[in-house]
Amino acid sequence: MLRWMIGVVLFLVSGTSATSSVVASASEKNAAYVEAVPRARALVAKKNLARYTVIKDPQKYFSEVLVAPSTVPKSHFHRLSEVKDLKLKKPIAEGEYLTLDYILTDADSLELMMPPGHVAITLAINPEGIAGGCVLPMDRCDLVLTLELDDGSSSSATILTNALILATDIAAATSEKGPKLSMTVTLAVLPRQVRRLRELSSWGELRIFLAKHK
Repeated sequence: MLRWMIGVVLFLVSGTSATSSVVASASEKNAAYVEAVPRARALVAKKNLARYTVIKDPQKYFSEVLVAPSTVPKSHFHRLSEVKDLKLKKPIAEGEYLTLDYILTDADSLELMMPPGHVAITLAINPEGIAGGCVLPMDRCDLVLTLELDDGSSSSATILTNALILATDIAAATSEKGPKLSMTVTLAVLPRQVRRLRELSSWGELRIFLAKHK
């Protein structure tokens, strides 16, 4: 009887050890599987943020997290360094992923400045033809077309008045005479004016004057 009881105890002990080994082995496999699953880095809002918030300190507003790729929206940001000094174009709630849809772009800025019923048109301007000083976005200007006549003289006419300047850009260009500056100005105009303005701009040189009648 004593031998039988000892045998049962040894069997139970060995069985428990074997079960523990199996459980431990399964846990190790699960841990290895979890580590092997792909992870995507994403930014999550730490708190509710209002529209037009400037992300000057990304770490204050967002956290970098590792999540399953299938749970992350497209066009999401990966690291805090990518969003420094960007501006939100709409509110974001705590726990939401930060994506490009939340960021204010140049195109969005133009749309916000655009008067109702207007569209944007970009025209090439000779920087030397700017009259009235420096022009900046939200200034008002008059657009003047200068034509070279056959007798060597020139003629000028105002083709647009009190137009809202949405953006300006100056870049270096190369011509037959060497390097020179080129400038473009984006204006807010009525849709019916676009075709005519493009046609007239090909006839001669455009100049802009800061408008006095704002």
